[in-house]
Amino acid sequence: MTVGIGRKLSRMHITLVRHGETEWNRTGRAQGHQQISLNETGRSQAERVVERMKNESFDRVWSSDLLRAYETIEPWARAEGATVIQRRDLRERSFGDWEGDSYHDVLARLAQRAVETGKHESEIRPPNGESYADVCLRLRPLVEEIRSQEGRLLIVSHGGTLGCLMASLFRADHSTAMSFRFRNGAVAEIMQRPNGDFALERYNDVSHL
Repeated sequence: MTVGIGRKLSRMHITLVRHGETEWNRTGRAQGHQQISLNETGRSQAERVVERMKNESFDRVWSSDLLRAYETIEPWARAEGATVIQRRDLRERSFGDWEGDSYHDVLARLAQRAVETGKHESEIRPPNGESYADVCLRLRPLVEEIRSQEGRLLIVSHGGTLGCLMASLFRADHSTAMSFRFRNGAVAEIMQRPNGDFALERYNDVSHL
């Protein structure tokens, strides 16, 4: 059901959802590309996402191929009879050798390396991992794909990846990706204006949780 005040003027309406909580989220560990399932709280958040989007329809539904993202949207897809396309390019940023470490410690190391190298933190890679700049580059073909389409698109992914996606859609530098934060189970909505630019309509909304 594609209705809503003002939406008839939009070529593209994008709903973004961050995956529900995992045990590594709860304990503050860097997950990256690890296949971590939702915990009990995360499964409850997924059910609330189902309730929030009950009877909504989308022309395309994309999910990161990591388990925590797919498990978040699978209950809704099952209830609505929707097909979810799992995409590797929607994965979270890889933290490489630091995956499993304290997320707080990882951020501190990244910040220290930025100081030591004189680079912006968005350009710093963990050993064998990705920087925010790398993730934005990885998403570039996906962003161009979005710009060429019309209709309603649902994307379920990860906090860092969604930040990079929003920065790219808004034609901002990769450093801007670090300005966006998504709570577990949060929803954002982006509308495409008639001139082709994108505008943020709803951000980090957890009113359904």
